Amino acid sequence: MGISFLQPLLIPVAVAAILAFLLEPLVRFFIRLRLSRLLSILIVYIAATGLLVGLLVYILPPAYRQGTTLVKNFPQYLQKTEALSIRRSITSNTSRKSSFSERTAPFKRQATKCR
Repeated sequence: MGISFLQPLLIPVAVAAILAFLLEPLVRFFIRLRLSRLLSILIVYIAATGLLVGLLVYILPPAYRQGTTLVKNFPQYLQKTEALSIRRSITSNTSRKSSFSERTAPFKRQATKCR
């Protein structure tokens, strides 16, 4: 049974603890500038939220465009991959003159010697 039933509660608590640990030095910096702790926390969290939103605004549009391009071109990529796979299997089959059993025979002989 364990404590797996507490997972929905423990994950947000762990994330909050990690954020508090990482952002505490910035809060202390603002406190040294003679700002109240509450104001320092507000400044740090507003700045962190702004940074996260800015990062998402910067990353999401190109990711969306690339994802739609991938979905649109996927059938062509699949055809090219299949053609390449077929071409490689044809060239590899014509270059091999021995059968599978001939290629694996040395391994079978070694396995029988070990017994």
